[in-house]
Amino acid sequence: TLAIVTPLALLISYRIFQPSIRPWLLALIGPMYLGATLAHGPLLRRFDDGTSWLLLPILVTFAVDTSAYFTGTTIGRHKIAPRISPGKTWEGTIAGIAGGTIATTILIPALGLDVPFWASALLGTTIGVVAILGDLLESGIKRMAQMKDAGSIIPGHGGLLDRLDSIMFNLIVVYH
Repeated sequence: TLAIVTPLALLISYRIFQPSIRPWLLALIGPMYLGATLAHGPLLRRFDDGTSWLLLPILVTFAVDTSAYFTGTTIGRHKIAPRISPGKTWEGTIAGIAGGTIATTILIPALGLDVPFWASALLGTTIGVVAILGDLLESGIKRMAQMKDAGSIIPGHGGLLDRLDSIMFNLIVVYH
């Protein structure tokens, strides 16, 4: 996953959108980006308490996204990456990470998972950071492909990939 995500993030951050590289990226990134990340869902499901372990990254990512969105739209003023995702703010990012930390420390005992509080808080913070980065990465991919939305299956949400972008990487975080 890192072998695919790291070069992609560098290409996006340095705005290296050479036409000769685009077909290679699209051919390689699609299957690897989706396959390598989403494959961790069934792996989580095979754990003892697999359903709870699978629900954890999904629910916490929703908490991160919701916290970031509402804080960013109400008090967000400082843009985090205006060229990649003009709506993202530092205020929303901080609230999203805090929301992920709080949600994880509540959900882990609620789901019956045996994880110490300190590890829950650390996992929640990591999920928050990875959710924000996953969302920015997907926005960068859309900009590189010169698309506004990644699809129209879920109207008003930028496509199915916009709903999964943060969850995909958090499946990896929770699994490992």
